[in-house]
Amino acid sequence: NTPRQNFICYAMENPEFANLIDSTWALIAHEKIANQDPDKAFFSTQMLQRYPKVEDRIDYFKSLI
Repeated sequence: NTPRQNFICYAMENPEFANLIDSTWALIAHEKIANQDPDKAFFSTQMLQRYPKVEDRIDYFKSLI
């Protein structure tokens, strides 16, 4: 690593990877919540019943950040 090293990931500009941004934020929220209350984690029974579609769970969890 150098002080002038560029840390921009140009692959993230590819629309094919757009879903990774939302998924990343959802994962961060899941980690915070799962540590506090496992019953509210991404794959908990409660969340699976409330948000059966994974896309809806991703939207919910990313909204918590």
